Amino acid sequence: MKHLVFILLFLSSFAFAQKKEKKAAKVDSIAYYIELSNFNIKTNNYKFSLNFAQKAIDYAHEVKDVKSEANANALIGGIYFELKKFDDAIESYYKSVSLYNTLKPSSQQAYCYYQLGLCFMEKENYLVADNNFDKAKTIFQT
Repeated sequence: MKHLVFILLFLSSFAFAQKKEKKAAKVDSIAYYIELSNFNIKTNNYKFSLNFAQKAIDYAHEVKDVKSEANANALIGGIYFELKKFDDAIESYYKSVSLYNTLKPSSQQAYCYYQLGLCFMEKENYLVADNNFDKAKTIFQT
């Protein structure tokens, strides 16, 4: 009887340990995809960088990690900005900002508004650019 209780306790503790590992793997997967994306930016391999950033977005969305999803969208916006694909960058930054707006104000949110301002400057839409710079300034000040 003692052996049966011991085996039962041993197996149940093993089952709980696996659940903790799986949760940690979810967080690590998002960070890992973003790290791979950043590495590929450094090696000028933008196709793979976009692919890994999109995987980070998909995984963050799946596990309902809004901040990581917003960060990954901002990363994609930055990639498109470097490639001078300003319309795509604007779209990604808007997705990022809309996600950040569900959270408390942060420097990352302000940075997205600043980057939106730069995108609109490149498109010579100075009024919208100025509005985004003002939003960034207001968030930085808070």
